[in-house]
Amino acid sequence: MGAGILGGGAENSLMAKVKEGIISNGLSGRVGNAVFVSTPGGTVLRDRPFVNNPNTPKQSQARARLGRVSHAWKSMSLAQAAAWRTFAISQGERSAQLLFNRLGTKFLQANPSGELPLMPPSGVFPGDAVRFTVGASGGSLVVEGDRANAPGVLTEVLVQRLPSVHWRTYLEKYRTAGFFAFGTSPVSIPLEPGVWAVATRFVYAATGQVTGLIEAGVVGV
Repeated sequence: MGAGILGGGAENSLMAKVKEGIISNGLSGRVGNAVFVSTPGGTVLRDRPFVNNPNTPKQSQARARLGRVSHAWKSMSLAQAAAWRTFAISQGERSAQLLFNRLGTKFLQANPSGELPLMPPSGVFPGDAVRFTVGASGGSLVVEGDRANAPGVLTEVLVQRLPSVHWRTYLEKYRTAGFFAFGTSPVSIPLEPGVWAVATRFVYAATGQVTGLIEAGVVGV
């Protein structure tokens, strides 16, 4: 509903108060692109929010991973379920299912065609000793490790596009750019032109266990 209908102004373009009466009292539902909402101050008419849910390849892959993890959780034996409850307690986790979901989805990210482990990890994953430097070349992010990853360990490289070189980073905004078993050669990751923050973390491929994020730097691509 545009400002011309509601009388102008940013607030009016989003919300209009409906006078309560015999007809409008308790009114709910939607009319066109607007929706009636009951509030402590009376019934109001708001623009109905547009939900953007494009079915991108990454979203489809994420949904598929969640579906596989959910199916695996439901298919567990009594012994497997008990083992996950015990493991969750040992990790200070309140929900065994949420812990399984977290490890399972990370496992499938690192092993897209792998078979989900139905028993919890048997030990602690300490991470790896690799340290990274980041740069850019030919339209790609270049990440180089000072040594190879330990056997069974992958490095997850994450990126975050920044509006400008002055912008701060937010840990929750990093997105996975890929999983790599670093050797003696640097890794190149094509990115769109811009300013990018880079972070890494280690993943134990067999279980989905991960370390915390380590920010590696900011580069211009």
